[in-house]
Amino acid sequence: MTNSMSFGQPYISNIDGCIHDGWLVFSNLYNVYTVDFLYYLLSSRFAYEQFCNSVSGAVVKNLNINKVSNSLFPLLSTNEQNKIVEKLENIFVKLKDKN
Repeated sequence: MTNSMSFGQPYISNIDGCIHDGWLVFSNLYNVYTVDFLYYLLSSRFAYEQFCNSVSGAVVKNLNINKVSNSLFPLLSTNEQNKIVEKLENIFVKLKDKN
């Protein structure tokens, strides 16, 4: 997830490697959240508002892992997470078809 400028934007990286200091890495969350649900959760207004309340900096807003780790998120069963992801993706398909 980006931690400065356009902070709070999640990205899924399916590669091993290093990151620079403009990113935060979430690891070992996949025992609790599915990858797709975590992406949509971190992309939500609910998450963004929590991040906005935690950022620091006058000109360039920044998050750090301590600030992000203080955020509260719902804990749902894997089945519920998969249902939500499926519904969201169906909505996105319908929206795309309208354009």
